[in-house]
Amino acid sequence: MTIVRSVTHTNAGHGMGAHWMLTGYQPTTEVNDNIFPAAGSVVAKMRGPNDPGLPAFVTLPHKAQFSSAAYLGASYSPFTPDSDPNLDNFQVRNLRLPGRVSLDRLDRRRELLSSIDTVRRDIDSERLARRA
Repeated sequence: MTIVRSVTHTNAGHGMGAHWMLTGYQPTTEVNDNIFPAAGSVVAKMRGPNDPGLPAFVTLPHKAQFSSAAYLGASYSPFTPDSDPNLDNFQVRNLRLPGRVSLDRLDRRRELLSSIDTVRRDIDSERLARRA
């Protein structure tokens, strides 16, 4: 871990400067979203998580502007709890099943997804589908 206490840039545009600092690329026009992946997204893609059960890239407490993975894909964007961990009622979002989804139902969904993936792989590997 490295703590960076200050950074500077020579760009007068706040958004452009933020993009430059978080991605390493200076945009030529004002930007509202990542043009290039954030440094954390690049590390997540190249190195992966320290523990397979944990996310490789996290931003706290909310997602920072220009911290997305851009063209690397959403799987390399940061995990964000969207809640302040200092609060007494802090909960990490999306770690509980919705009230109407039981664990059994979730398992059936996983099985269905797995069977669909298997069919697709079989079709791809055996070249059963033709282009029209």
